[in-house]
Amino acid sequence: MGSGVLAIDYGDKKCGFASTDALHIARTPLGVLRHEGRDQALFEHLERLLAERDVSILVVGLPLSV
Repeated sequence: MGSGVLAIDYGDKKCGFASTDALHIARTPLGVLRHEGRDQALFEHLERLLAERDVSILVVGLPLSV
């Protein structure tokens, strides 16, 4: 079972990603995906990130301004 956190800063056109280590101390930025509203591209990227990491928690931030 995973123990890290994958954080997603969600946006309609781009999303930012970051992860933590197992102790939730060190944070690592994982870059930005410009998906331009293409859900399939976003899900494929997310699938790759999850396959590469030991993740048990997903945190999704939703934009407050529209």
